[in-house]
Amino acid sequence: MSTDEVFGAAPPGVAFDTDAPHRPGNTYAASKSGAEALVHAWRHTHDYPACIVRCTNNFGPRQHLEKAIPSWIEAALEGGPIPVHGAGTARRDWLYVDDMAQGIERVLDRWRPAAVWHFAGRQECSNREMAKQVGALLGEDTLCFGPERQGQDSRYALDDTATRARLGWAPTTGLSDGLRATVEWVRQQHEGADSLR
Repeated sequence: MSTDEVFGAAPPGVAFDTDAPHRPGNTYAASKSGAEALVHAWRHTHDYPACIVRCTNNFGPRQHLEKAIPSWIEAALEGGPIPVHGAGTARRDWLYVDDMAQGIERVLDRWRPAAVWHFAGRQECSNREMAKQVGALLGEDTLCFGPERQGQDSRYALDDTATRARLGWAPTTGLSDGLRATVEWVRQQHEGADSLR
């Protein structure tokens, strides 16, 4: 399991295909790129049956509260404001977790050794826009802006055209429906935690 971050920042209008060169811009992305190199080496040296899956930002129920969307939901439930890194201009493509899981199932069902698969939501927006959508669902419209994340890239994007064609896969959950389901799950966890206090 890899990430769209291995390619570094994607210029406007560009989505990276599976053969694009790696240009990781932060240590997390570099660790994923290095892991991909190890997978390739094991395949080449030991004929190990492995493939690589890269995806855009996943979101949905059960995601750790350190991640952006759950942390924004939690902040709104606490009465705000919703904290955003930098000016919130970094753009991300969002993919609902159930759609990603179905994509992985397709990869396993139609196994092709040494394949590289891209999964994208094709639902791109800035972090600021996403935080506002979260806030709108919870009646919280106040955002606060802090320091930018170290190694923050301006935009990530994957071209998953080949994956969709070969696997017959496409996301079925839109951003608004996925956000509502995620908000409801975090709200239930929040209320459960409150009842234990």
